[in-house]
Amino acid sequence: MTKSEQIKKFIKKLPFHKNFTFKYVRENLPELSTDVVRINLHRLHDGGLITIQDKGIFSKEDEYFEVYLFVYGSLKKGFENEHVLDKGRYISKATTVRKFAMYEAKSGEYPYLLKNKPLYNIEGELYKIARKDLLKKIDIFEGSPDYYTREAIEVKSRSFETNKRAFTYFYTNKLDSKKKQPITTWKKQESFDLDAYYKSIMNGDNQ
Repeated sequence: MTKSEQIKKFIKKLPFHKNFTFKYVRENLPELSTDVVRINLHRLHDGGLITIQDKGIFSKEDEYFEVYLFVYGSLKKGFENEHVLDKGRYISKATTVRKFAMYEAKSGEYPYLLKNKPLYNIEGELYKIARKDLLKKIDIFEGSPDYYTREAIEVKSRSFETNKRAFTYFYTNKLDSKKKQPITTWKKQESFDLDAYYKSIMNGDNQ
């Protein structure tokens, strides 16, 4: 039995939703080093078997947590808020089965979906979320349920033969879309390169 399997077996014997400490695991597995226990506890946390309640305090979940999340804006790979999903597992690009409306926010920094306006199939990315606390973190980031509501939809992905049920976020302010042009894909906003512009002028590229 490997050290990882040894720790996992010990955790599985613990009662559900009852806090236990890092020290408690070390005391019951004295043959394992502090670093080995710490690394493997965080792996079990990433896998959804345990939840971190506080510094050095954990609890065991009653089952592996697994949901899918469809993202369509700043949480996508290569965008400014991708770090929010650093513990999520990227699956593939995906498209909504139903049609929705997507618009650019007034600030121009992110898009939003409207549920009851069937205009286009929306393109985005599919992630697997294996931790309840990560989903809660994303809820807070999205301002759910006040500004966005998290709801399950069906998406198509090349990684699966059948449609997948996944959560996504819908904007609650339906009036914000008036006089706006809908979009189907959120693309990176190109920033103006002032240095390159002046360099092109000096080189005579604009003449």
